[in-house]
Amino acid sequence: MICKFLKNTNIKFYAFIHAGAEQYNTKDLYTRLIKFIIKNFYKYFDKVYTVSRGNKKLLKRYFNLQNLDVFYLPIDINKYQQLSNEPLEKEYQNIFKNSFVFINIGRLTEAKGQWFLIRAFKKVAEKYLNAKLIILGDGELKDKLQELINKLNLQNNVYLLGIQENPFKFLKHSNCFVFPSLWES
Repeated sequence: MICKFLKNTNIKFYAFIHAGAEQYNTKDLYTRLIKFIIKNFYKYFDKVYTVSRGNKKLLKRYFNLQNLDVFYLPIDINKYQQLSNEPLEKEYQNIFKNSFVFINIGRLTEAKGQWFLIRAFKKVAEKYLNAKLIILGDGELKDKLQELINKLNLQNNVYLLGIQENPFKFLKHSNCFVFPSLWES
């Protein structure tokens, strides 16, 4: 790796690992390749950053990396509060009217568990007629999730609204954020 050969120069090399180390327990080809790269090349970086102390601890344990540090991703709270105050488009306002709204935001993939959430929400919708579930995001399971919504006759309760440029206004108008992920990085 170029880092190894340029180590005696003034050039600094940094890496960033966003994903959680626990995901490296699987044996598929992609995971084996990532593990190989981390084990054999990341030791040559001057510093490897990750997103949390817990992730740092796991990466040390899994890969014996000693050059780790935490870099917390900055959040502009004022910006997000301002975005949350933007009005909802008219096409979405009726979803929230006289309803208790649950919201989920994420890629429509197996890992995020929206199929599990929709099945569980069926029981909520049967008991509470004003309950609604909106899911913001897109992904390879979009069509299957819509089929599940149709199969469970939840078309008036569950809404796949796709990727929204401003999800914060949807969060503000919702009553409960739900997080059904089966695993996370």
